[in-house]
Amino acid sequence: MMWRALSTSPWVQVSIRAFSSPHWEVRNAATLSFASLLTKVCGYMNAAAPGRSGGAVRRAVTGDQFFHRFPRLHPFLLAEVGRCSLNR
Repeated sequence: MMWRALSTSPWVQVSIRAFSSPHWEVRNAATLSFASLLTKVCGYMNAAAPGRSGGAVRRAVTGDQFFHRFPRLHPFLLAEVGRCSLNR
């Protein structure tokens, strides 16, 4: 599972950086790639509950679990949030 974290982190960073592109084609591709990566990183949020007909149980990844799997993303996301807040 660690190979996925090592190979996915740079692509998440590329997708997030592409959100600020002046070209809409790049921003559009960034949203598509980020959505795909988010599913791979966090998984699907809803899973069918065993024994419940038609219901779903919400599963989520905690912050600790997320940053344990993807330690390179913590400083990157922190820097991006800081950069975005300074631009406002």
